Amino acid sequence: MEKLLVVDDDEALRRLMRLELSDTYEVIDSGEPEQGLALALEHRPDAILLDLRMPKYSGYELLQTFTSFSRTQMIPVIIVSGEAGGQTKEHCKQLGAADYFEKPIDFDALRACLRQNAKTSRTP
Repeated sequence: MEKLLVVDDDEALRRLMRLELSDTYEVIDSGEPEQGLALALEHRPDAILLDLRMPKYSGYELLQTFTSFSRTQMIPVIIVSGEAGGQTKEHCKQLGAADYFEKPIDFDALRACLRQNAKTSRTP
C-alpha cells in the first residue's frame, strides 16, 4: 500500500484525509511541520499533502525543504491550502509543488492527482 504524508495543523482536516484516503493509502499525518519533515525522512512516503499556513514554519518553507533534501526531493508534494489565487499556485509550482488543491478539497480530483503522480513517481 502506498504511503501518504499529510502535514496540516488542522486536526479535523487530517482526520478527514485519513477517512477519505485510508482505503487506498497508508496515511501518516502531523500537525507540526518539524515532525512532518522527520516523518518524511523516516517513512519516505509516495506523496506529501502539505498546507501552506501553519504556525512556526510556513508551508512554503517546508516545500522548499522537501524539494532541496536529497532524500525527499523526488517525492511529489501536493499543496492543499485555503489560499486561493493564481499567483499562490504559480509560486508553489516554482518551488517544486507537483499540484495545488484549494480547500474545501475535491477528493475525486485529489485521488486522480495521486494516481497520476504514482504513475509518474519521481521516487527512485
